[in-house]
Amino acid sequence: MAGIENITAIIKQDADEQARQIISDANAKAAEMIKEAEAEGDAKASALEKAGTEKQSAAVERAKSSADLDRRRSLLKAKQEIIADVIAKAKESLAGLDDKAYFETLIKLVKKYSTQDEGKIVMNAKDLARVPADFEKKANEVSKGKLTLSKEPVKINNGFLLLYDGIDINCTFDSLFEDNSEALLDKVSGIIF
Repeated sequence: MAGIENITAIIKQDADEQARQIISDANAKAAEMIKEAEAEGDAKASALEKAGTEKQSAAVERAKSSADLDRRRSLLKAKQEIIADVIAKAKESLAGLDDKAYFETLIKLVKKYSTQDEGKIVMNAKDLARVPADFEKKANEVSKGKLTLSKEPVKINNGFLLLYDGIDINCTFDSLFEDNSEALLDKVSGIIF
């Protein structure tokens, strides 16, 4: 019986050795799998972190760009308001000239806008009431054609109309400012800014 016990002890020892080897191999394989999983997890975490950082950087850049655009829009709006205010004040100043300066300005407009045809100068009631006695004479001295001052008022704020046969030339300040708005904007902008 001692032989069977020896054989059983050898088999048991071999089985224990094989079991230790299997457990050792399994532990080594598990450790390797854990190491690979940790490396893969670290790589994924790093990739996610990098993507998050890139998204954050892009969001910051978009926010900066948006803020800069808003700043430029606000600045442009402020400049446009300043320019519009300057032009409005210039128009008010022109309309508010004393009689002498006002009618001298109208004579300059007659010189610039008159044609070689015969025509009429038409004004509002306020201007007709204060027109200098020699206005028609001075207008004809600078006019390219013959002009008469109409005694019939029209509804305009200031300035005058030149009426020719079939052609009306609007020399009201509102019209002149509107017709020359681009040039006025450029000039005022150049002076102010």
